[in-house]
Amino acid sequence: MKKTIPMIRLDKWARKKFLEHRSTMELMASANNQCDRTVIAIVALMEVEPFLRYEGMGKPEALYLKNCHRYLKGFEANSI
Repeated sequence: MKKTIPMIRLDKWARKKFLEHRSTMELMASANNQCDRTVIAIVALMEVEPFLRYEGMGKPEALYLKNCHRYLKGFEANSI
């Protein structure tokens, strides 16, 4: 990952996904730019089984995404 995504963006899209129960397609359609679409994709990966989530990724990308997902665990728990 070339840029660091601000946590406030992760918060925004995770709220919409997990607390407002909006679909990934709906979120993608409402995104205003590529950065938002990237954040939505990171958030949406939380729905993929953990053992498959990082398969095929390079180590730096997987580590970055794991850190994002660790941060997002609270939103995922609240979605139940």
